Amino acid sequence: MKLTPLADRVILKMVEVEETTKGGIILTASAKEKPSVAEVISVGPGGMVDGHDVVMTVKPGDKVMVPMPNYDPLFDMVTRGGRKLVETPLVWKDGRYTFDFADMEAKAASGVKVLVLSSPHNPTGRVWTRQELEGVAEICLRHNIFMLVDEIHCDIVPPEHPHTTFGLLGEEVLCHSMVCYSSNKGFNLGGLGMATLVLADDDMRCKFNEEMSIAQTRLDNIFGMAALIAAYNDGEEWLDQVIAYISDNKAYLDQFLRERIPQIRMIPSEGTYLVWLDCSQLPYRGMALEHFMINEAKVAFCAGYEFGKQGEAFLRMNVACPRCTLTKALEQMEKAINGLSLQ
Repeated sequence: MKLTPLADRVILKMVEVEETTKGGIILTASAKEKPSVAEVISVGPGGMVDGHDVVMTVKPGDKVMVPMPNYDPLFDMVTRGGRKLVETPLVWKDGRYTFDFADMEAKAASGVKVLVLSSPHNPTGRVWTRQELEGVAEICLRHNIFMLVDEIHCDIVPPEHPHTTFGLLGEEVLCHSMVCYSSNKGFNLGGLGMATLVLADDDMRCKFNEEMSIAQTRLDNIFGMAALIAAYNDGEEWLDQVIAYISDNKAYLDQFLRERIPQIRMIPSEGTYLVWLDCSQLPYRGMALEHFMINEAKVAFCAGYEFGKQGEAFLRMNVACPRCTLTKALEQMEKAINGLSLQ
């Protein structure tokens, strides 16, 4: 059984499906730069349990580095597990966020054991270039840092910003990393619990499987497996239409803000269905900004402060919605913000 043609565009292009098993899907290499064997494991609830169990393989007190701002469960699992969070800030350069490689290098040298990376990036919507990812990987390999890469949003990328799957940076990178993927975002299959992992290191894979067995999370879901295969075999045309619609929504949002709500600036979103909104010209920060939008504009966002201290003046918006819904939200925001000038 082979998942085609859509699977070739996402993480499964690293490998070809050989067979399905009770424990998941066994894959074989499909290019000479890839490892001889990799195993992809299907587990529920579909994402965070995967990264949690890899982070838990380092000892309490060990350092785990996370570029910030970032999706809050990715760094929350570090501190909740008794590990030490090391933040490395993203920097604004040439009109977009990128890594502060000097800061990352310096902190990597302080004894960091694991790097947690979001790619494409949540919340900013960056689709990291191959050059950027190679820079991250080189630092991690130089300091013997294991790389945990969350690629859950990699389905939602337009042709002009192609996604580089981390494992394709080379066999050495793949053997020092775990790449996490799910059909949740591209096909809205979160309830079916089909997280997918590429974990090439034999020892790490054995440790991971043992953690999964202890936690009793290796629960088979025949419905999820059927949905995953159907999505990858038959969902390409539908997904292309979704990506195009989301791209149009982003363009519409950007124009609306420029013309009617100039107090809010849209950070260019290269991928995902998420948009990072700069609200620094409004007189609110943190929870006050969140409460203003909820109570006055009647629009609920993901508050920027949840993604780290760098997000105090930001909001994260999901534009995977009908245009009429987006328009209604923007008009309510416009009315609420215009009301501020009358106070």
